Amino acid sequence: MKQRTLRHASGALIAGSLLMFAAGCNPGANNNTTAPRNAAGYAGAPRAVRPADHRILVQRDIADRVVRVAHVQAASVLVAGNTAYVGVRLQPGVHTGLAQRVKNRIISTVKAAHPGITTVFVSANPDVFLHLQTFANDIAQGRPVEAVWGNFQSFVRRVWPTAR
Repeated sequence: MKQRTLRHASGALIAGSLLMFAAGCNPGANNNTTAPRNAAGYAGAPRAVRPADHRILVQRDIADRVVRVAHVQAASVLVAGNTAYVGVRLQPGVHTGLAQRVKNRIISTVKAAHPGITTVFVSANPDVFLHLQTFANDIAQGRPVEAVWGNFQSFVRRVWPTAR
């Protein structure tokens, strides 16, 4: 009796495992979902960190609009797919609560400037701002995007760990 019960339990376990495996391997499924904004004001994990053509666009026109947001001194904006990465330098004396409101305004400004952007990551960290400027300068100087791409990907993973 115990052997029969064990055989049935093993069979059920194998069948369940096969069903879970088959459900997870549907090549036609669209598993991309928009993640809600987190407490830091970031609109989910970027799904476009790895667009098929490895395009990183320097968006100076969007950066110019971001600089018009109150309390922003300078901005650098890079777009990969439908995700914008924004580094800003805020005016001195901006406290944390105000900085969060400024970031929310920046997200709205970026999405209004470019309706195809669905995810916006914003950082007021001076190092992030400088790194984004460096990537923008490399691209503007004609450095192949393929040469910049690997560094850009690892940078995004470090700054925004939820990035895929």
